[in-house]
Amino acid sequence: MISRLAAAAWGLVVAAALVAAPLALRDRLPDPLAAHWRSGLVPDGERSFTALPSAVVRQAASVIRVRRRS
Repeated sequence: MISRLAAAAWGLVVAAALVAAPLALRDRLPDPLAAHWRSGLVPDGERSFTALPSAVVRQAASVIRVRRRS
């Protein structure tokens, strides 16, 4: 039980950091942000700044679903 609680807490910390860091630097970052890179480090996808928090929440939810299945 403690390991699941620790994992959940760690996941929340990571998700919060993924949202907080870009928000803290928002005035120094371009909009839209590069969100996907192909080989050669060339960006080929982009995301608006307002889509960032929802993308983190969706990714976290998919990780939780996969974790519950296994």
